Amino acid sequence: MNTCAGWSAPDLHAHCMRTWLFAALFAERDRVRYDEELLFLACVLHDLGLTDAHDGRDPTAACFAVEGARAAHAFVRERGEPEERARTVAEAISLHLNITVPARLGVEASLLSKGATLDVVGRRLEQLSRQAVSEVVGRWPRDGFTGFIVPAMERQARTRPQSRSALLDRLGFGALVRGKPLDR
Repeated sequence: MNTCAGWSAPDLHAHCMRTWLFAALFAERDRVRYDEELLFLACVLHDLGLTDAHDGRDPTAACFAVEGARAAHAFVRERGEPEERARTVAEAISLHLNITVPARLGVEASLLSKGATLDVVGRRLEQLSRQAVSEVVGRWPRDGFTGFIVPAMERQARTRPQSRSALLDRLGFGALVRGKPLDR
């Protein structure tokens, strides 16, 4: 199957959907204008580099985020979208592992980063209402996500020791995920 849900394990797909919903909540909270379709695509495709269909398939990609960005770029172009839109999605995905992604690098990239880091480590959790967060997690439960993402990032760190995944692993990524507020 040639879709996000078809490429991704259920835990990863649910994470991508939560990322999208959290990103949209941040946009609403901050009154940020963005392209809804580009944000959706960037969020649901942001971890393609962790899927069996794409992980390790591009030997020139130094990081799964870059590998996923390239796969997403191809996916978007194959569906007839202009190069500029495909590039926006790819750049947002490529940047999503950065500690901070300022809006000057693209509003969709910034929102993707905020949504993903909220879901993975709880960053900025206090900036959204408990009710909104509960609704997102209720719709797309976190069941099994920690057990998926921690080993996946550890594997990325071993296979790509110069990657951002490896840096995050050295900085204690696993402990941050395991202590995440959304899992309490």
